[in-house]
Amino acid sequence: MANKEIQEKENFKVVSRASWLSKLFGHYARIPLLIFWVRLVAMIAGLFALKIATWDYDININGFVQSGIFIFYCWWFMDTAVARFHDVDQSGWKALYMLLPYVNFYFLIKLMVKSGTLGDNQYGASPYILDKYDLERLEMEKKLRILLI
Repeated sequence: MANKEIQEKENFKVVSRASWLSKLFGHYARIPLLIFWVRLVAMIAGLFALKIATWDYDININGFVQSGIFIFYCWWFMDTAVARFHDVDQSGWKALYMLLPYVNFYFLIKLMVKSGTLGDNQYGASPYILDKYDLERLEMEKKLRILLI
């Protein structure tokens, strides 16, 4: 019985089997809510640690290094936002709204609380570990969609 469940789960790409370094910086088509929160906290902690490290010792980081760090954090956040939008079955282009003042708060809160779609969607395989009951529910949803069409 356990082998059958493992075989059913092998059809899905599972993010949780990746290393922590890959979870933080790896590129995925979809990321679950927990990985989004981990990345968000890591981004804030990294910026805070950088500020503390340079503040205590009056270290001046030149503009080129600051620009590089800023570009890295922007890329990291936009990649994370695109993957999260894909997880909730929406276009990754909506991540560009994160560049607009005040509008970005709405989309950030949306990404922080909305759960992703179970199973595959148009943006890729499910990042969630699905058990037998989730697979049965997905099959029922597919049958209902066929009946409604």
